[in-house]
Amino acid sequence: MTTGNEVIGDHYEGYEAARRLHKMMEHFDTFKDVKTLVGEDVASEAFKRKPCVRILRYIADEDQEPDGPASEFFVKGKLYRSIDFNGATYSIAGYLDGKRVIGSVYFEWIK
Repeated sequence: MTTGNEVIGDHYEGYEAARRLHKMMEHFDTFKDVKTLVGEDVASEAFKRKPCVRILRYIADEDQEPDGPASEFFVKGKLYRSIDFNGATYSIAGYLDGKRVIGSVYFEWIK
């Protein structure tokens, strides 16, 4: 149970290279354009999946929810534990055995 007084974390904490690439994407049409500019190795390293255990609250509204299995698994307001993160997507304990990922935009990180 949460108290409502939680500190909400920044998903990019510890993933600053991914943050910088996401910012760059605001000025380009595709991620491929960014990769061309910074190089494949730099882009791949920035979004490399790493172990990352965080408590996440699902915050998506019905009109934002992903399709498919995610819409059947996740419940707005419920807390979940991440397994890993790549600067954009999490894999979540219990969600398709951690083999599927879901965007960080659907969660807030409870620190």
